Amino acid sequence: MIPLLALIALLGAPPADDAATARAHAARAEAALAAGDAALAAVAFAQAHALDPHPAYLLGRAQALARRPETCAAAGEAFAAFSSACNGCLLQATAVEARRAAMQACGATVTVTTEPPGAALTVDGAEVLPPLRRWAGPFRLTATWPDGSARTLSVCPAPGELLPVQVVLDGDARSVAPTDDVIARAAAHAEAADLLAASGRPCAAAMELALAHEAQPEPRFLFRLARIWSDTPGRCVDALRAYDRFVDQCAYCTERETARQARGRLSYRCVGSLDLVLTPPTAAARFEGPAPPHGDHRRLPGRYEVEIGAPDHRTLELAVPVTAGERRTLRLDLEPLFPVEPPAPALHPAWKWVAWSVGAAGLGIGVAALPDADRDRVALLTAAWAVGTAGAVAGTALWQVEEAEAAKPRPPPPTITLH
Repeated sequence: MIPLLALIALLGAPPADDAATARAHAARAEAALAAGDAALAAVAFAQAHALDPHPAYLLGRAQALARRPETCAAAGEAFAAFSSACNGCLLQATAVEARRAAMQACGATVTVTTEPPGAALTVDGAEVLPPLRRWAGPFRLTATWPDGSARTLSVCPAPGELLPVQVVLDGDARSVAPTDDVIARAAAHAEAADLLAASGRPCAAAMELALAHEAQPEPRFLFRLARIWSDTPGRCVDALRAYDRFVDQCAYCTERETARQARGRLSYRCVGSLDLVLTPPTAAARFEGPAPPHGDHRRLPGRYEVEIGAPDHRTLELAVPVTAGERRTLRLDLEPLFPVEPPAPALHPAWKWVAWSVGAAGLGIGVAALPDADRDRVALLTAAWAVGTAGAVAGTALWQVEEAEAAKPRPPPPTITLH
């Protein structure tokens, strides 16, 4: 079970412009990172960058994405976006160290051999030399031999994996040959997907099925894609999307009802929850994001835009993630529009000290006059003792009233829960 995260998100004074609001979101992201919630930090940095395109927010988002294995590929893209935006800025040295640390967690090494040897290797049109040190995640590796023959292989290493691959010119259907015949190309990608799935490479198999559907928009490729993702840990969202696309595109397929039932079962497992503890008690939250499955209150993973408001308080707008199988708790305090004076206590705390002082004075006078007491001083002595006793009793009574007031329960802030 993921531990509950209690994060106090204070956006401070009203922002004068978008840059100030962006800084507030960045501060929220840093607090989330310190609390161990990298998913929330990545979303908050993205929200900050949407308001103010400062490279620092891109760098922060890249570092947050590198904290979770399932977002390693996105971390590589975020570091690339930072490099383009920074272009020699003052953060360059910091980014080099951050990227090196991120690659320790998110990098993978791919060793490549070709059969026959001597082929040139390219990734996304750029020539590469083995071994390849890359971000974990999918890419297409193309081998081109001196006679012009070429084969392409889908590769998808996991974080920290040392993956050996072989690109074969002939005799291995996983290495797909280029062709202008879309039907033949789709069939080749589908066959490569079957072989990759059978060898325990579901991510690479999914890439091949996506390419098969791109070449020939056959809905059954989507059904097979959904089945692969549904059996892969951490990819239930991709499975749901593939099922949705299949159902939309295949109104009369025999597998349509099977897909609907499989999607329904999967949607009950592919959910997360979000608890918002709001102050003041009158605060209310409005959510925008993925629809709940089957109309209940559980939420599918994704990014939710939340607007929180209360009478006489500044409205707070922020983005929060819901992640599959995790529960997230946020404590949010709205800022009053006007300074709120604390309510005056029913009894001023100074009165008990006044009563005790008067009582002490009376008792002191009584004690001092007691040795020399005579008939002429009896009345004074009686009055002094009476005043002293009354002051002591009154001070003690006032103190007990204050303690009782402080012990009264206060109404808790409201909690809004997405399960």
